[in-house]
Amino acid sequence: MKHGGIKKEAGDLYRQYGMTEQYICYLERNLDRESEYYVELIQCYCKNGNIEKVRQTAELGLDQCRDDLTALFIFLLQDAKNNGDKETYKKLYASAKRRKKADMVRIDEEVGKFLEKFNFGRDMEEIM
Repeated sequence: MKHGGIKKEAGDLYRQYGMTEQYICYLERNLDRESEYYVELIQCYCKNGNIEKVRQTAELGLDQCRDDLTALFIFLLQDAKNNGDKETYKKLYASAKRRKKADMVRIDEEVGKFLEKFNFGRDMEEIM
């Protein structure tokens, strides 16, 4: 087994046995050009209620990742909507539309579900 495989197994064990802090450290040490670890780390921060870390990690992922950026945009767009930050939302949405690695159909679907779930009014829908 290669060294990377052992590290992945260790990360899986941390997650499986609820060793959240160790799992977060594992993810932070293994951030690279793939969005998988960024998304997983964001989900851990969400569970812990650390929204500032969610934002920072998603923004870092947009800068560093070379694969699918869809989930990162979804996290940031939902955060902007949650905070009523129309300007940030508009900028993020425009940026997502320009990126080849962002699936706009999925982004529109997820953001639409988020709007419905949290009962945002027409004013937030208008900026879409």
